[in-house]
Amino acid sequence: MMALIAVCSAKGSPGVTTTALALALRWPRRVLLAECDPAGGDLAAGFLREVALDGRGLDRLTSTLARRPLTTNTLWNELVDLAPDGDSARTKLLLPGLADPAQAATWGEPQRTGQAAGWDQLAAQLPMIRDGAEEYDVIADCGRLAAAHPATPLITKADLVLLVLRPTLISARAASAALQHLLQPGRPPVALVTIGDGSYRTKELALELRTPVAAALPDDTRSADALSQGSTPRHGRLLRAAGRVEPAIRRICEEDGLPAASPAVLGRRRVAEEAGVVH
Repeated sequence: MMALIAVCSAKGSPGVTTTALALALRWPRRVLLAECDPAGGDLAAGFLREVALDGRGLDRLTSTLARRPLTTNTLWNELVDLAPDGDSARTKLLLPGLADPAQAATWGEPQRTGQAAGWDQLAAQLPMIRDGAEEYDVIADCGRLAAAHPATPLITKADLVLLVLRPTLISARAASAALQHLLQPGRPPVALVTIGDGSYRTKELALELRTPVAAALPDDTRSADALSQGSTPRHGRLLRAAGRVEPAIRRICEEDGLPAASPAVLGRRRVAEEAGVVH
């Protein structure tokens, strides 16, 4: 079964792009990583800084939107190989993101030609990508939910939404507010991905927010820096942990749906933390 997985955060920069990239690099099947952050893509200047992209990605597709609807053939021509060596060639692909965040308005609003907004078109076309008979799972880096012109259609049409956060009170409170909008009837299931350590343990955070935790990734600065700068660590804790995430994600995707309970109010936790009794 192919999946569209949207990765996002409620607030701040907890590591959405690094998380999405680590998942893609350790994904066990063919995968397409799409940089759909309206604030702009980072991989061209980081992970792929040694690769000549020749304008491929959402930048070139922005001008295409003004003339005609997106098609799978047009989209395929904008993809970059994340792992071009040996047997992994064309098994891990990237759709590079925007270089200029000002272009996000083109993606977030209906086209003058009467076509749907760019994010809507992209949400429809990404799951259709094939290499012959081979399908690709799609991991969409959607950035912060509160950004201007967010990639909301990708989030609402996903098979699963991964909400990335730090296990701290500030991050949990922002996630609680975001979940009130994400956990609506008819919306896809949501799971949490925590980064590093904090005042909440994994099980405790899942209970507080009434949302399952798909992964607890380590705050592996060395591996994260290597991914950001374009050097892939082979044995880092982050990538090892990312390699264990897919079964949990697949299990959640295949469930009939999660209970649409309202996220827990975290006020009592704030009092406890301020009193210094949170462990």
